[in-house]
Amino acid sequence: MKTLIVLSIVQSAFLILLLLSKKEKSRSGSILSFWLLVMILSQVYYLLVYHFPEALPQKLILVLACTPLLAGPAFLFYVAELTKSKLPAWLLHLIPYGALLVYILFNADNFKIDNGFLIPANGSPSLVSSYYGYLFVLIPFLYIFWSYSFFKAFEKRLKENYSNTEKINLDWLKKWILAAVIFMIISFPTIYLATRFNLFPREYSFQFIAVFNTVYIFVVGYFGFKQTTIFSDVVSPSESSPKYQKSGLNDELADVYRKRLMSFIEKEKPFLNPNIKAKELAESLGISVNNLSQLLNQYEGKSFYQFINDLRIEEVVKLMKDKEFSNLSNEGLAYQSGFNSRSTFTKAFNQKMGISPSEYRKKLDKPIG
Repeated sequence: MKTLIVLSIVQSAFLILLLLSKKEKSRSGSILSFWLLVMILSQVYYLLVYHFPEALPQKLILVLACTPLLAGPAFLFYVAELTKSKLPAWLLHLIPYGALLVYILFNADNFKIDNGFLIPANGSPSLVSSYYGYLFVLIPFLYIFWSYSFFKAFEKRLKENYSNTEKINLDWLKKWILAAVIFMIISFPTIYLATRFNLFPREYSFQFIAVFNTVYIFVVGYFGFKQTTIFSDVVSPSESSPKYQKSGLNDELADVYRKRLMSFIEKEKPFLNPNIKAKELAESLGISVNNLSQLLNQYEGKSFYQFINDLRIEEVVKLMKDKEFSNLSNEGLAYQSGFNSRSTFTKAFNQKMGISPSEYRKKLDKPIG
């Protein structure tokens, strides 16, 4: 395991150097670098505890023992930055770490590290030593769920503001947030069984955590380095969550806006632009983004994403019936109608028409390109 931990420390340091040396620096990159630094210190702690227990003064090792509590907030800050989510003052998230650190430093002589666990030096358990392991599972668990809630809210906001989301690909992050949830679900009973019932040696639970951290560091660091900056105009929750009860959009005004919208769509066909955004369409109509969102959600029963893609499907169907475009493949018709992803087109077509594009075209007795 020593080799694996050393490898994770080296790869984390290398990724930090790469992130800091990128020409296009971003706030998310800086936060990711901080998270990687926290993970390095956590891995150093595991390395010292199991392989070099006498390498550093006891007090410094106790300080390192608190470091994993920073991983949850750092990861949440990273997800919040990528998803343009708002957080309370960042200092509030340091309270658990700061409180434990101060307590341990002022009572350093009363604690020692045993197989990765903080235990009382005199054998008499204290409140902190009794719940130390749970603290390091529950706090990250809460932050991971918090991160996932940001991600889900971000997905919803995207569909309220963008007609295609292929360029904003955070699926890797979603999968690894879920992987962290699974890890926490496994690690909590592992630590509980090790500490309360001694069903297996305590060091197994922390070795398990150290190995998972190694893999997790590599995946998040690698994809985080590759991740391009999210569009700067992705709206924040306060901008994208209209308070319809205060919007002033009544039925009469909604009817006016709807007629204006349909007239503009018929004349200009804005959906043919594969990158059309709600903000751009609202500006063209002379209304606010919130009013456009309410008009589509409340009066059309659709998100902006679904509304635009439905119009594109209608355009595809129209072209399928036009002999002038009979030589184009289904994919060609999709691109002609504003789609820029074959998978998005196929999914949208199936949802609206109930059958695949190929099946629909066969019904029209058109040759499939």
